[in-house]
Amino acid sequence: TLEMELASLLYNFGLIGFVLYLGAFIVLEVRAISFLLHHFEKRNSTYLFYLFGVAFVYALSLMAGYTFFHVSCMVVIVLLHVLLHLKQEKI
Repeated sequence: TLEMELASLLYNFGLIGFVLYLGAFIVLEVRAISFLLHHFEKRNSTYLFYLFGVAFVYALSLMAGYTFFHVSCMVVIVLLHVLLHLKQEKI
């Protein structure tokens, strides 16, 4: 079996399903990283904690697998993305 979740999503759903399933999360993460690089002087610790928390979720899903499928994990993932986006809009 394939335990790496991002590879598993790509294998199970194909390229279109992968983009539909994770596209919004990846776009938010890329926007947050580009915002950090462009506005590095405006950073604060809360924004960095949210950003690295989201990055840790992707790293965890690569190693552990089935992070995005569990409802209890998905609530935390969505909450982290929403908090990151709200903090980005506030800065």
